[in-house]
Amino acid sequence: MAQIKAAITVNRELLNTYWDLGKEITAKQQQANWGEALIDQLAKDLSAALPGVKGFSSRNLFYIRKWYLFYNTGSIVPQPVALLPSDSAKTGEIGKIQQLGKGNRQPV
Repeated sequence: MAQIKAAITVNRELLNTYWDLGKEITAKQQQANWGEALIDQLAKDLSAALPGVKGFSSRNLFYIRKWYLFYNTGSIVPQPVALLPSDSAKTGEIGKIQQLGKGNRQPV
């Protein structure tokens, strides 16, 4: 269980890093002049600053930017189910449906 939680935490941080990077690339490209090869230069700068870290090639940075633009809705929000009160699954409609499902199971 601890390994799963660690993997989820690492994945969340990686996605946050990619999100921030995509946001920065987009902002810099809006300020830059056409033809400045911003992504290529950023890839070189990141490789020089982080020599042992992989994943920041020009191609990956292009896809990170594209991913950010595709999913950019202003903010990252939780799934709607996360907004439900914690006891709603027990007392609300979801709980009623679950209870009905448990009582109506018949062998095939």
